[in-house]
Amino acid sequence: MEVGSHFSPDYAGEKIPTLERILELTARSNVGLYLEAKSPGKYPGMDQDIANILEKHQASDDVVVLSFDDEWVNAYRKTASGSRVGLISWWRGSMPSSAEAAVVDVFWAAVILDPTLIRRAHNRGAQVAVWTVNSPRLMRLMLLLGVDGVTTDYPNRWNMVRESKK
Repeated sequence: MEVGSHFSPDYAGEKIPTLERILELTARSNVGLYLEAKSPGKYPGMDQDIANILEKHQASDDVVVLSFDDEWVNAYRKTASGSRVGLISWWRGSMPSSAEAAVVDVFWAAVILDPTLIRRAHNRGAQVAVWTVNSPRLMRLMLLLGVDGVTTDYPNRWNMVRESKK
């Protein structure tokens, strides 16, 4: 599927990269990836496909597989033992049902509305990521609050903000 021309004529002909292509591009970098399984119930066997690709590329440690679907995340964890999993939600008033979740991924406002969320997640060994944060000012606030990562349309901005805090 061609997607580049939507952004600029300069990108005409660009296609959505496959998971394998993304893993090839990031293999020699120090980049961790969040892979969201969207509507996994619509795609039987997707859990095994993801697990096979991550194993083939020896990327299980570098990729956290996340979904809004708690049941699917728990099933995926059993399919791909050793893979890191995470749960996505608008707001986590309570911690995820999966005790094995490596990441709690919430809408950014949740960490402002519930100042204990980050500490509670960290106390149980989970990282906290927030989505979607595109403003450098909001990125700085998220860092000050203690988030571990962000989903953003501008990863270069996130890298610059993180580097400026060191």
